[in-house]
Amino acid sequence: MHVSSPENCDIDILENGRTVKDVIDNKIKELGSMDNEEPFYVANLDSVYKRHLRWLTSLPRVKPFYAVKCNNTAAVLRMMRALDTGFDCASKAEIQMALSLGVTPDNIIYAHTTKPLSHIKYACAHGVDMMTFDSEDELLKVSCCHAKAKLVLRTAVDDSKSLLKLSSKFGARLVSVGKLLERAGELGLDVIGVSFHVGSGCTEGSTFKQAIADARHVFDIAFSEVINGALDEFFPPDSGVQIIAEPGRYYVESAFTLAANVIAKRIVSDDVDEHSDCQENSPGRMMYYLNDGVFGSLSCIVHDPAHPNCEPYLHRVVESSERRYRSVIWGPTCDSFDKVIDNYWIPELRVGDWLLLDNMGAYSLQISAGEKENSTVFWTMGGYYGLAVLVGVSLLLTTGQCDVSCSGLDGRPGERGAPGRDGYPGAKGEKGEPVVMVEGPVDPGVLLRLKGEIGNRGSQGVMGPKGYRGALGTAGSPGTAGRPGPDGKSIGHGGQQSHLQARSAFSVIRTDRSYPRVGQVVTFQNTVVNTPEDFNAATGHFTCRVSGVYYFTFHSVAKVSVCLYIASDALLDKLGFCDYNRNSEQVLSGGVVLQLTARQKVWLESFKDQQRPSELTDSQEKQIIFSGFLLFANTE
Repeated sequence: MHVSSPENCDIDILENGRTVKDVIDNKIKELGSMDNEEPFYVANLDSVYKRHLRWLTSLPRVKPFYAVKCNNTAAVLRMMRALDTGFDCASKAEIQMALSLGVTPDNIIYAHTTKPLSHIKYACAHGVDMMTFDSEDELLKVSCCHAKAKLVLRTAVDDSKSLLKLSSKFGARLVSVGKLLERAGELGLDVIGVSFHVGSGCTEGSTFKQAIADARHVFDIAFSEVINGALDEFFPPDSGVQIIAEPGRYYVESAFTLAANVIAKRIVSDDVDEHSDCQENSPGRMMYYLNDGVFGSLSCIVHDPAHPNCEPYLHRVVESSERRYRSVIWGPTCDSFDKVIDNYWIPELRVGDWLLLDNMGAYSLQISAGEKENSTVFWTMGGYYGLAVLVGVSLLLTTGQCDVSCSGLDGRPGERGAPGRDGYPGAKGEKGEPVVMVEGPVDPGVLLRLKGEIGNRGSQGVMGPKGYRGALGTAGSPGTAGRPGPDGKSIGHGGQQSHLQARSAFSVIRTDRSYPRVGQVVTFQNTVVNTPEDFNAATGHFTCRVSGVYYFTFHSVAKVSVCLYIASDALLDKLGFCDYNRNSEQVLSGGVVLQLTARQKVWLESFKDQQRPSELTDSQEKQIIFSGFLLFANTE
């Protein structure tokens, strides 16, 4: 069964035991038959409706104003309209969306503390009076454009327990509240309330309680049990204060599942993890490329710290025996920043496989005003919740209007809820009258009986639950030493300097005012590093002590022409580098990687001496830096 709308927003009613997983399976088969590999969402409006019922049950005094910025798809907004929530709008475009649904202006709050003047004027022209502020400058803007505004002061709160912190950017500190309220009075503006934002992804109840206590403080100047308790404590029902909230992620995050297709793969065979269980000749790291990434639907991975860890899972059935490989999953763009997840161990994927990601309904499908929805969304609804709101939502989808005063047929009775918690202990009763014991026969009509003899001891009861863990006892005496372990493998060749066998590095500087003549070995005056004395600065020769692979490099700074060789017994030809210069200071650099054996030498040598005598004795210092070090030693 489907419900259709003019906006191409069909709703698939789940009947006869069908589930969201069945819808995903069918859509993948349909797209495969059409050679369509584009990513898509499957959204279950049941989840949104259940969240709304939970809100009404848990926070009955708090009216939700849905945060349009979180997910502004047409079906979600129309459903919120059908559920008669308010709308939290952060821009002119979002106000336009809400008004186009028939939302009355008094059910809209312009919840942004830094508003453009043109947007304030638009809100004023369309009767949207309720809006937030947190600074004197914002008060001045509002006083110029919307003198009849109903202002809500946003305060900064402790959001240290939240994943996405906002108080560093928005909100007035409590110390400045008095001055702001006084300034608003001077400007003739009406401040009707206080708001706060504890940050996105906050699950610490004490944070809400403190924020509500701060709100009570502002009024003095001018999780569900914790929140309800704090509301009753600081704003009792008879205080006349209306409480509203601006949930977004709460309603829509769990309702959406994203399906993305593997469009390419690559095997990186030279990056095998030595600690993995990969066998010889097996692939090392696998790279997969999806048709969606962080520049598309998965932008929340980068920009939304409150989003849970991204862990896509394979749509097709995976056998438990399939080997897992260390993998990287990329988006489709050419940007190296487009990385979805790294070091993820999954079975080998095939091109054409589909990956699914749950909880993708928040901050991933935003649509600009006047634009069509770019993402493909398949909508579903079912169960008792789908039947309960089907009439209202279908009217909104087809006509854009919903008479919320009408009611459909009574639904089926809900299932019996779980037993409630035990109540608090009752008050202690009053002390009874004293008993007067008299001799003589006992009247059968009187319940008073004389105290009898002590009965027999009863049987032992059932063992109670385990008690709390006791304090840690004092440390015992040390045990006996264990047996020595096996000998380790030896590395290198023994000797008096065996600890130096695999180390060699030097860096020296020549600061002489003249360059060496042609064919002359370059010598150096200053030694920066020489470990362990393998370079002779006086002769300019490096002598190999540890056979292995070395890297040598030099840098020369001068205002004259420079021609230098890197020479070695290990080279058939010398490596020459030249820089012909007559006017400005130039840098000449060169480098080489060499395989050396013990006692082979490496040095720096001048050639093609084309300088004029005046250049050779230039008054400016000419610096040559020569460096080298062992990359790795031969193992044999």
